[in-house]
Amino acid sequence: MGRDRNVCIVGYAQTPVKKFIKATFLDLAARVSIEAIRSSGLSKKEIQGLLITQEGFGNFVNAQLFAPRLAGHMRLETKFLGTFECGGMSAAVAVKMAATEIMTGRLDTCLVIGVELKPELLGDPAFDYTSLADRSAGTYGPIESLSNLRGPLPFYAMSQQRWMMDHQIHPRDIAPLPVLLRKNATKNPMAQFRDPIGLEDVLNSRMVCPPIRLFECCPQSEGAAAVVLASHDVAKALGGKRISIRGHGEAHDSTHYFPDRGDGGRFPCVERAAREAYENAGVSLKDLDVAEVYGAFAGIELMNYEEMGFFKRGQAPGAVQEGKTALDGEFPINPSGGRLSLGHPPGATPLLELIEVCNQLRGEAQERQVGEPVLGLIQAEHGMINGSVVLILEREE
Repeated sequence: MGRDRNVCIVGYAQTPVKKFIKATFLDLAARVSIEAIRSSGLSKKEIQGLLITQEGFGNFVNAQLFAPRLAGHMRLETKFLGTFECGGMSAAVAVKMAATEIMTGRLDTCLVIGVELKPELLGDPAFDYTSLADRSAGTYGPIESLSNLRGPLPFYAMSQQRWMMDHQIHPRDIAPLPVLLRKNATKNPMAQFRDPIGLEDVLNSRMVCPPIRLFECCPQSEGAAAVVLASHDVAKALGGKRISIRGHGEAHDSTHYFPDRGDGGRFPCVERAAREAYENAGVSLKDLDVAEVYGAFAGIELMNYEEMGFFKRGQAPGAVQEGKTALDGEFPINPSGGRLSLGHPPGATPLLELIEVCNQLRGEAQERQVGEPVLGLIQAEHGMINGSVVLILEREE
């Protein structure tokens, strides 16, 4: 991206991440959007685009035309409007699309929103619980659903088993990561879990699906986040600290959930997306100062570190144990607390990652601040990591 075509993040807002938030989809989305617009210094009438994720992964009622309903709810007139769905990376795809519209010159500003709430059944007689089985078949595949594989955990567990076997990794090697992420989350008032845990707490937690234990799993979470993107000219006119999108990458594998070909212990799309992002941004790994990585499970997060080239194959667990990814380490990763402790509302997660990196680059992460970073990375994914987006953010001097 040339400097004259830069897209900047000029405003953002988020809710705390919780197990349950008492709100409707529209009201929560509108609330966080208004806060993000206010933080940008723009007025509502200056917002030219609105992009949002679908109404939560489990919602079946009122699922159509969400973006137009929100725009009507907010009395927002736009040049660009859309609802995006691509699993857990939906909000990251929306950010990429908004940035593209701004780079082409069609838009000067765009609002991107991610919301995750549990299903709103509302006693609707049209809601058919048999649709849950249909949804499982659509998400995980008909053969897997007939085998009662109707959730992501068994797929991730099989992949992690392969990786652990290939690199002779012991469960005790993985347990330090949840401990570190919880330590980071104790410093984050937005985090779902803030009570410290120790190594033995992780190892003694209930086995959920071998080799994954309870404290190595992300929780079920609700939350919302919104960001305002603007052209470089608009951002410069607004003044203040500018964070630009330096580069991006995206890649999708030819598989759906657990791969029916290739190595089950690898996520090729993550490596490809990261490589494209580094090349697009014109940076190398050594230039990065901080990262937010998706990581819905501890072992899988470590595997992602390796796919993005942070560490060599099989060496990510040792790097965590050595403190290399801690707040005061060589390369801090997930200072927010990550998906395991900040929480994981999938519709909003990529924006929560983006907001954390923006706070770090702006020097506004308070107790979690990792020095004076200039370049940060966020990564998000869909499926059983069958697709990935990587964004490189830069603090402009």
